[in-house]
Amino acid sequence: MGVGVGVGSAIEQSLVTIHDIATENLGTLCISQLYRPLQVPLNSERFESSRQKADLAASILQEVGIIRHGGLSDALAKGLLTDEYINGARILALNLTNGAVQSYVWWVKGGHDKLTETQRYEEEGLQIGKKPAHSYPWFDDESSTPTLRSPKFAPSPPNNYYKGWWTYPYFSCSLSRWLVSYSIAIPPSGRHGLRGFISVDIDVSSLRVNQCDAPPYRFSSSSSSTPPHLLRQSTVRRATAATVAASYDVESIRDLQAFHSSHKCHRASMVCDYRQPSSESTTISGAKLLPGMISGSSSSWSRGSYQCLCKRGYYSLRHPDGFNGTIMEIAWQEHQDNISNYYTDVFKCLPCAPGCDTCTGPEPCLANYHWPFRISLLTISIGCACGTLVLLCYLFKHRRVKVFKVASPIFLMITLIGCAIMYLEPNDNGTPVGRIKDKRTMAKACE
Repeated sequence: MGVGVGVGSAIEQSLVTIHDIATENLGTLCISQLYRPLQVPLNSERFESSRQKADLAASILQEVGIIRHGGLSDALAKGLLTDEYINGARILALNLTNGAVQSYVWWVKGGHDKLTETQRYEEEGLQIGKKPAHSYPWFDDESSTPTLRSPKFAPSPPNNYYKGWWTYPYFSCSLSRWLVSYSIAIPPSGRHGLRGFISVDIDVSSLRVNQCDAPPYRFSSSSSSTPPHLLRQSTVRRATAATVAASYDVESIRDLQAFHSSHKCHRASMVCDYRQPSSESTTISGAKLLPGMISGSSSSWSRGSYQCLCKRGYYSLRHPDGFNGTIMEIAWQEHQDNISNYYTDVFKCLPCAPGCDTCTGPEPCLANYHWPFRISLLTISIGCACGTLVLLCYLFKHRRVKVFKVASPIFLMITLIGCAIMYLEPNDNGTPVGRIKDKRTMAKACE
């Protein structure tokens, strides 16, 4: 239970961070902290080819050394940018004793287009003779965390061997992009007292935060180290994965799966429907949030990008077209903080009247019983029937009276029994008024 609560708390805090970055809080956050990491991992299977290239570059540097081949480090960093996903690559040479930077190369793409020319990047936080800034989400000091298993890095997928570690997704204020990095620590060769460090950046701004329910999706990936006797099985698995992928919505593959099922719709009466966020969002009070970063490539990184629609058999008079997800998120948070009860009292769908499959209001689909009138008629009928039975007993007792004897007591008793049966007979031909769904049919029955 503790793990589930921890994961849920991490998701909620990450959603708050996304909301703050997408609204007017962005400027304040970027002044105090240049990188805003989330607390939920990204499914790195989609970038498997990029990871393999980074591992290969790390293996090359580990074999030939990093100090004697500075030109090689520069060439490898530029070569990593040929990958369609990688838009930044850096290789650092660190002093083995104090962890200070001896040299570094950092290359980035000039734009979002993978064909854009690359350019060298100068970073103020990386200075020769000093340790890299601790604020970098892609770097951690190997002397304090030899295995790089620090809170900055996400857990590796099970049954997979990685040379390095993936970071959590983070927002870069300088680039105005959502990024994820893959970092590898290169062990020292033992001759020069230097160790290497490779890190590549991948732009994930095109992914989307979909909080609605969705089935999990596994990307088809093939490892270059697959043994020969498993190649046929790998081919079959790739073919099966391709078939499964064809059945998925193309847009759903771009989802950040960690945020699935994190919507705030009432699950018993509502269903979540993902909506691409617009440039403006609305709050409970009717005010509009600042556009912030809800534009361009990062428009899909927004909290509350969905509509809460009433399920079949439920309705809402105030919001017949659904509830805005941003409003539901704010109302839910205010309910958690005991600020208001809008979430439970106002933003909800009500059940339809009995017998209604669909409805737009509380109007009944079945005709209602008029119980006072029906009870009064029933009382009168039972009273008359009881009176008839009393007359029947009186007639039987005085059947030898001359007046009754002349009129045939048997015939009179049969007549009284018939009257009692008629009083107790239903007056709607066996069709209860409450079961008539069509008002026109009910009117004809009343006639």
